[in-house]
Amino acid sequence: MRAAYGQVASGEAANVSYASTLGDLPQVENREELKGWAYERMLAALDEHADEEIRRGVTLVGPHRDEIEFTVAGRSARSFASQGQQRTLVLSWKVAEVAVARDVLGTAPLLLLDDVMSELDGERRGAFLRLIGDDIQTVITTTNLGYFTDDLLDRAKVVSMGETC
Repeated sequence: MRAAYGQVASGEAANVSYASTLGDLPQVENREELKGWAYERMLAALDEHADEEIRRGVTLVGPHRDEIEFTVAGRSARSFASQGQQRTLVLSWKVAEVAVARDVLGTAPLLLLDDVMSELDGERRGAFLRLIGDDIQTVITTTNLGYFTDDLLDRAKVVSMGETC
């Protein structure tokens, strides 16, 4: 994700971290150790928060309460990133998901993107399209074909969904 973001954002640095309600994840050797730690920590956390959870009628700990935190140039993306930076983070995350799926499946999945170009400037649009290149089969919806170069449109299958496109 960091590498993809840097390519699309002209070298601007981004990072991602996982914030667990169970506390800092331990450095372990294998999945079984992590499962054992998580099981023990989850039981302790549920016990610790039981009264408050009952009072509020909501579970306060567990993976559904965990967060993935993004930063851009060392600052919280949630608080400080522009719409273009936030969109670039999402697209970089999608590219990382494609890489993981390719590693697991042995083939690249179909990438579906809905109106992703509207909040990116021309430089970021071009960099993102070069990043995904011809290596990833991609379906992109848009209301503006002007976001795409003539060369890309010549190679693409463009399907119009109405009178104007």
